Amino acid sequence: MIVLTALLFLSTSVQAAGNFKTGWWTDIQKTSQLSQYAADGNTLVLALSGGWFTDASGRPVIQRFLDTAQANNLKAIVSLVRQNSTPSGIPVEEFVTAVNTFKNHPALYGWYIGDEPEKYKAGSQITHSYLATDPGYYSLLKSIDPVHPIMISFDMIYDPYDTYWAKISSFFDVTDLVGMHNYPFWSPTQYLAEFSGTSMRTQYDVWKYALNKTQAAAKSSFIATAQGFGYQSNAAIYRDPTYNELRYQTFSAIVQGIDHVLFWYDGWSNDTTKGLVKRVIADIQLIGKEMEAGRTNDPAVNVSIADRDQLVFRYGSNGTRHVLLAVNIANRRSASGAALTNVRFTLPRAVHASQVEVLDEGRIIPVTDGAFTDSFSRFEVHVYRFVTETAVNSEPPAPPSGVRVVVE
Repeated sequence: MIVLTALLFLSTSVQAAGNFKTGWWTDIQKTSQLSQYAADGNTLVLALSGGWFTDASGRPVIQRFLDTAQANNLKAIVSLVRQNSTPSGIPVEEFVTAVNTFKNHPALYGWYIGDEPEKYKAGSQITHSYLATDPGYYSLLKSIDPVHPIMISFDMIYDPYDTYWAKISSFFDVTDLVGMHNYPFWSPTQYLAEFSGTSMRTQYDVWKYALNKTQAAAKSSFIATAQGFGYQSNAAIYRDPTYNELRYQTFSAIVQGIDHVLFWYDGWSNDTTKGLVKRVIADIQLIGKEMEAGRTNDPAVNVSIADRDQLVFRYGSNGTRHVLLAVNIANRRSASGAALTNVRFTLPRAVHASQVEVLDEGRIIPVTDGAFTDSFSRFEVHVYRFVTETAVNSEPPAPPSGVRVVVE
C-alpha cells in the first residue's frame, strides 16, 4: 500500500506529512504487520474478531493488539462483533467488563459493533434489536464509554429509490460513525479489462450518495472502505484492482472531503495488491493535511471545464503548502470514458507559484499568469502540489464535503 515521486519543493517523510486516517482492516490476533503499516504512513486500523476475545482468557489478545498499535503510533477501532453481524452472543457482564478494561487505552479510536447488519438473512429488525433494546449493545456501550465513537459498516449500493437505504438508515440510531464499503473489481471475463465494470466507474456517485445520506443524518463521520484484495480472497468473483483503478476509487472519496479511508482486507490480499495500496496511502498522507483543510470545487480556483460532472476537484492549503486534487469522472457510464485535454486551472488570486509538481508522475508544470494547463486520460487522477514563499491568508473555508470525528 512506497514508490514515491521525489519531492522537489519539500523534503518530508511519509509519517510526518499528515494525519489523514488511512489503514487496513486486519485480524486482532495478528500484530506483526502493524509496524509496517505505520511505516507505510497509516494512522488507523480496524481490528477484526475482537468480539470473540471478550472473556478473561481472550482479553489479553485485545490488550496485545492495542499495546502494539500504541507502540507504533497507530489508532485502532476494535470490533466487538461476534455473531449475527453484531455483538450477539457476548454475555452482557462480559461485554461490560471488556469495554471497561480497554476504554481508557490510548490507542483506542472507537468500537465496531455492526458488520452489514442490514443484510441479516433473518431480518434487519432482529439485528437492530440486538443493538438497540435486547440487550441493547449500543446504548450499553455508550453508557460505559461515552467518549469513543461507535461504528457500523454497511454494504455500498447506489439506490436512487432509497429502498435499500431505508434498511441502512434504520440503524442510524445505534451508530456514530457510518462506514460504507464497495468491492467493484470482479473476475468474470467481461470485467477483467481496466475500468470495465460500471460499479467501478461510478464509484464517485456511490460515495457521494452515501456521504450525503450520512451528513443529512448528522452522523459524526463517514468511513470509506476501498477494495484492497482480489484473486486471493475467499470469493472467486473478485480480481485484483490495477493501480489506476485503486487511485480512482480512493481519490473519488477524498475529492469529496472524506477523510477516513480503510482497505478491506489484508488477510484476503496478496503482495502485489498490498504494494499498490501502500503507494496510494503514501500519496494520501503526502496531501492529507491540505485535503483536510480543503474545499471541494473551491470557487477560488477557476477551471476551464465548468461541468463538475466531468471533472471534480478539491483545493486546500496548509501553511505554505498547497494541493489541488482533480479526478476525471467524465462519461463514467461508459467504459470508454472521456479524455479531457488542455484543462486550464487558474489558482486563487492570493496564490503565487511558478510551477506545480504532479505527484507520483515525475512531472513539473509551469505556472504562467497564475494558471497551468494539463490533460487527463479517461478516469485519470492528478494530484498537483506546490509551495508558496509565505502562507496564504484567506477566509475560512465553507463547511467541507466530508464530516469529521471530533474525538481522537
